[in-house]
Amino acid sequence: MRQDENIGGEISKSEAWDRDPQTGIVDNLVDARVEAGDEMIDGKLRVHSLSGHERNKLYLNDGTGSNFSDQSGLSGLDDESDGRAFAIFDYDRDGWSDIVSVNAMNPLTRLFRNEMGDEDRSGNFIALSFRGGNRTATSSDWSNRDGYGARIELRKGTEMIEREHRCGQGYGSQNSAVMIIGLGDWEEVDEVIVRWPSGRKSIVSRVKQGEWLTVDERGGEERKPYRRDVKSKQKSLPGKAVFPLGPQSKARLTVWKGMATWCPACARYRPYFEHLKAMTQGLDVEFRGFPLDETEGREALVAYQNNHNLPYDLQTDLSMLDRKKAEVFLERWIGAAELPYPTSVVTNQRGEILWAGAGAPTVSELRRFLAAE
Repeated sequence: MRQDENIGGEISKSEAWDRDPQTGIVDNLVDARVEAGDEMIDGKLRVHSLSGHERNKLYLNDGTGSNFSDQSGLSGLDDESDGRAFAIFDYDRDGWSDIVSVNAMNPLTRLFRNEMGDEDRSGNFIALSFRGGNRTATSSDWSNRDGYGARIELRKGTEMIEREHRCGQGYGSQNSAVMIIGLGDWEEVDEVIVRWPSGRKSIVSRVKQGEWLTVDERGGEERKPYRRDVKSKQKSLPGKAVFPLGPQSKARLTVWKGMATWCPACARYRPYFEHLKAMTQGLDVEFRGFPLDETEGREALVAYQNNHNLPYDLQTDLSMLDRKKAEVFLERWIGAAELPYPTSVVTNQRGEILWAGAGAPTVSELRRFLAAE
């Protein structure tokens, strides 16, 4: 959102985005100035930009497609990494679509696993792949090799489900070419009808739920089971990495906040950490802060802690060596050349990392970790 009128010709490079109208200083802390009230001039709010810091959103429809509810926080997709593109694909082949996102800030990539398949709920589906008949770049008689543009009908009795095989649904991203269609309580589909872009039609009868069906425009189909036993393979995975600053607590979970006394973003997160602490009261969760800036000495940290009612126990006695170990470890873990402020970590009693990233975990994530420990 922009409210200034004096913007340069090249908007993306214009200093008007970040210029303080009072001081004339150019910086990238517009949001911090707004929060502090520094953008109030003659009783009016003068804002250059409120873009950035956007969190991901998930909206679920009510079954009619006309109304949607915001389920971002409950879903675990409420991530603040400023996403730029996402794609839907089932990476673990359990029949439940997962999401991978690419972000403008670290971590550049996040994978969100759909955990609905871990619960005792109906998960009937079929998976479809398409093989268009085109073999040359100049053919106009057959559909493209990937089958994009095909329309699909699933029929069972008088009921029907329709889908379209699409490409280019996102900005700079592409969903998986394997189409997963939820069936509800259907155990079998009477007919799968594929209407190809060429005008041809393929019909496959009696497709059981859980099958992976590949339909060929030139005739024939392939069937095989879609699901694979992911859980048994996960048992052989190595143990979780141990955070260099833990274990230091007997609490079931410890939430660590990497911060600096001069950091406006760290200050803005203080109310959120107060919320996390209140929502997990009595659940054996401990909150600790650790300094990321190696130039800040113990006296400055103690003074900061004494002057602010912090919702976490700031580790003022950490040695410079321990700080550096934590910083290097997290840069490798998150995949960042430089850690964002604040960076948070969640560990269990053994000091093993359960979550790490920019900002802070959600209440739902903490409760899920508690249930698993």
